[in-house]
Order: sequence, then C-alpha cells, then structure tokens
Amino acid sequence: MIDLKGKPYVLYGDIFQTGRNYAVVDLNTGGGHGDGWADGIGMGFAEWDGERWEARDFLFGGPVWRPEGWQNIDYELACRPATKPFWMLDLTGKGPSALVVASDAEKWGQMKRLYVFNATSHHLEFAVSSLFDPCMEDGVVTVYHNSGRRDIFGEYTFLRWDGQRLVEYAFWHAETPYNGGPCFVEIHSYKTRKQQRLVMVDNKIIRDGKPFAEFEIHWKPEVPLFEDNVVTSYVFEKVTGLPRRLVMEEPPVAGSSKHLEEMADFTVTGPAKAVELLSPKRKPLPK
Repeated sequence: MIDLKGKPYVLYGDIFQTGRNYAVVDLNTGGGHGDGWADGIGMGFAEWDGERWEARDFLFGGPVWRPEGWQNIDYELACRPATKPFWMLDLTGKGPSALVVASDAEKWGQMKRLYVFNATSHHLEFAVSSLFDPCMEDGVVTVYHNSGRRDIFGEYTFLRWDGQRLVEYAFWHAETPYNGGPCFVEIHSYKTRKQQRLVMVDNKIIRDGKPFAEFEIHWKPEVPLFEDNVVTSYVFEKVTGLPRRLVMEEPPVAGSSKHLEEMADFTVTGPAKAVELLSPKRKPLPK
C-alpha cells in the first residue's frame, strides 16, 4: 500500500485472493480546496498481466477521505471522513474479499460503497452501500441506513456471500413515523427459500399481512429501565437465527443482560407454529 503526499493512493496485490495481482488507484490528487484536496474525480482498477498493468475499470465519483491529523477548517466537509479512500473487507472469514470505498460525507455520516470482484469478467461490480462501515460478523455482512436529520427510521441489511455475489439473508427496519403513527419494527428473513415478512407493533406480530402472534409480558420488578428493542431483538433472533445483539441499540456489557428471557416472564399466543417459533427454549442464552 502506497500513500504519498501529492501522489495517488494505491492499494495493490492479490487483494481478492485469486492468485493474481490487482491495483486500485485513487485519482483525487491536487487542487480543488485550500488544503490541496479535490474530491469526486474517481478511481481506477487495473490487473497485472505479468508484464504491465491492464486497465479494467474507471469508477466516477469519490473517494472522499482525509489523512490522519487533517483539520476540518471552515467546515469544508459535513463530517469527519475516512482516513483512507478504500480498504478490503473479508466476506466469509476465509476470503474472498470485497472493496469498500469511502464516498459522500454527509452531516449524519459518510456513505460507503461496497464492490465485489467478478472472477469471470475481471471487473468490479457494485454490491451495496452503507451509511456506516460495512462489517463482517457472525457469518453475515452488515450494512446500515437511516433517515438522516429527521431521525424517523434506522435499518440493517444482512447479506451472505454465495460464491459469486452478496445475497440478502435478513433485514431489520425500526421506525417512528413523523406523522404520529405507532412505532413499529419490520423484520425480513430469507433463512428458508420463502421470504418471511413480520411487522411488530405493541407486542403484536403480523406476518405476511396477517395476524401471527402476540406477546403478554410481565416485567420483573428488579428490572431497570430498558431499551424499546429488547422484545423486538428477541423476535429478530428467533425468526432469522442471527444473534439479537446485531440489532440492539446498546448491546449488553460484561456482567449484565438485556435478554428478554431474563428480564420478564412472558407468553406467546397464536397458531402452534407461532408459539413454537417464538417461545423461549430451555437452553443456555447466547452471549
């Protein structure tokens, strides 16, 4: 990796674990601002054929970044951006990797674009964007979006690498409508071939547009104030099979618990399938 003042930022090597060398080059150098930065020109992607670099792609727009120690003089950017233009993200824990590009810097965060490598065409393909840094955890790549200044909703999309592309595995959307409507959480699961779509409002669950289940909850007296998504994160884990901490507003710290099973006594009513799916199992709680 090369990072020299006045020269392009370059990431190169066997970055996609294919046995071949590739290079990503930031073309945003010189001019444009008082500090010598210009954003939005683009970046290049090339492959080493053994004798020379062969251009594969030119991507317009971005990256937007500033090195460590940069001062946001005169509020040039709406937020503090990434300290490098792009980096690699392991998609499975064992490779292959995807390219994450730092993009538009907005007041509420900086957008990141994620590209995957097409081993057939030897080109980069746009996969997904995320307001925060996409991460790989518990076998899924997590991306995040929200409504910005209105603070109406936040949502996570969870994807898995199928060998050729990123495929949506689960989805979480929590919303407080600006018109005063009821707060709700929407959960999608692609764990089976048939997609499940659940909406939860006031401890009642609708699945695929039809009433599905209802929780009756009795909070234990010693339980302190709790986050609203203690219940909905429990449902997320039951429906998707993913850990509930992935969607918790504040994941539990060491020595404490925000598991619904430990904070309340509750029952689930509805069809037998709903009761079986959503009732607590007698097994150790996930950490």
